[in-house]
Formats: sequence, structure tokens, C-alpha cells
Amino acid sequence: MFNCGFIYITDSCDPSTDHVYIPSDCGVAMQVIGVSSYAEAEEAAKKLADAGADAIELCPGFGIEGVYRVKKAAPGVQIGVARFDFHTSMDCKSPDDIF
Repeated sequence: MFNCGFIYITDSCDPSTDHVYIPSDCGVAMQVIGVSSYAEAEEAAKKLADAGADAIELCPGFGIEGVYRVKKAAPGVQIGVARFDFHTSMDCKSPDDIF
């Protein structure tokens, strides 16, 4: 089983309520977690790593600094990023300038 996580970020998410586990019969299980800050993303990444995640994908709302912080928080876990330099749902601003 390949265990992965997806972390998305907006200013109104709460990781204690904005999360879901998606099991499947195709050999992939995914935990999706919403966060409202890079600090919460670091905590979510640590929890995913401790639970045995093989990889974590980050939404485009993470800027370069956010990706770095998540990578440091989950050493040994592969980190991927869906990429926009300026996120359309954030008034076309860089997430690094917001979070």
C-alpha cells in the first residue's frame, strides 16, 4: 500500500475538522488535510510522516518557503508540489507574502 498525504492551505481551514482519509482498493491510500498556516502544515506533515506516509503533495497555495518548511518537518518523506507562482484564489499574490 502506498500511503500519501495532500495538504492544502487557505486562511480559514482548521486541520482538526478539515481532513479526510481516502482508502482505496487500488493500492493507494490518501489523507487530505486543510491548514491555515505554514506552522499548521509543518505539524500536519509531521503527523503524516509519523503515520508512515510515503509522500506528501502540497497544493499550489504553498510558496517556496512553505515547501521548504514542510520538507524540513517531514525528513525522509517525498514532497511534491502542484505549482502556481501566484495563486488565483489569493488575489494572484504569492503565498509566501500571505502566510
